[in-house]
Amino acid sequence: MKQIMVGGEFKQHILVDHTTLLQNFLMNENAKTYSIDCVIKLLVAESMTLLIWEIYGIKEKIMKSIEFVKKRIADGEANVCLQDNTYFYETTFSDYVNMFGSQELIEEFELSNSIKLVLPSKNLKDYIPVYITYDEDVDFEYFTMERCVCDGTLAFMTDLMKDCFNKVVGCQTCNIKKIPSDFQEEPFKYEINYTVGNFVCCEEFGDFGTEEKPWMKSRFTVMLPIKFDIKEKELCTKD
Repeated sequence: MKQIMVGGEFKQHILVDHTTLLQNFLMNENAKTYSIDCVIKLLVAESMTLLIWEIYGIKEKIMKSIEFVKKRIADGEANVCLQDNTYFYETTFSDYVNMFGSQELIEEFELSNSIKLVLPSKNLKDYIPVYITYDEDVDFEYFTMERCVCDGTLAFMTDLMKDCFNKVVGCQTCNIKKIPSDFQEEPFKYEINYTVGNFVCCEEFGDFGTEEKPWMKSRFTVMLPIKFDIKEKELCTKD
């Protein structure tokens, strides 16, 4: 056991090796859906985080994404039930893209710290441009969240990050206060901009299991801070 500083509080953390991480990962039946390359990247990222904590001591940088999530929950602006001893940590958005994005997506992100997507209309004659930009220092407005109860296998946390990411990619989350009054009638005259922070990952341990599955004693929660903007498309004019 080692004491580390997480989110301004001391927490106990067990330092584990690659073998333990790999065994835990492969116990999850969803692990077979990942490529070998993704598995290696995931395990290296997790073990390197633990190694850095071990080398540089107990104090970890307090990151803005964690601060935003904690404050929003404490202020009652988000109804999220967490235990007092919940363990918080961050996975950077850039690390997520590098681990699970396509080569084309990774190259685009490295150039501008952003991703451009399009949501086409049913007849494919029009589209909504969607921009996703990573900026941890922006003033976030809210966060999207996914949660599961599991046996503590690392891959479940990754699945939750994917679910949060897919919400943004599919425009399934927004700041409703900013939606224009005519968006339902004329959605394709607008473009959408998401600015995101890091994934805030929470681990809890307790009696979350059922009679049929008593070993399900872990509850994982992932939250992704977001600033949402929407504006009319800029029309291209010919000279």
